Amino acid sequence: MHRRRFLRSAAAGALGAGVFAPGLTSGLAPALLAQGAAERLGVGLVGCGGRGRTIMDQYFKVRPDIEVRGVCDVYEPRLKAAAAAASPTGAPYADYRAMLDRNDIH
Repeated sequence: MHRRRFLRSAAAGALGAGVFAPGLTSGLAPALLAQGAAERLGVGLVGCGGRGRTIMDQYFKVRPDIEVRGVCDVYEPRLKAAAAAASPTGAPYADYRAMLDRNDIH
């Protein structure tokens, strides 16, 4: 198989399978369906490095039905930056277990 043909088919397969943005919501779908029309889904972000911040900045911020209620990272500078960028109810946690103990985070 030629490289260009491979790249074209791989890109088409990834788009067709919904690997990009829809893949981020696959774990959230049941919780989103359980919410009422006026309620917002509270999520917690574990790991506020490059990928975690990208998800928070480019995905959660554009979804009005999702609210970042907790951020967790063991590296304090990343934790502080993520807490500042999260919603006003986004509390910082150094231990993910304490964040997951909250009843309003799904």
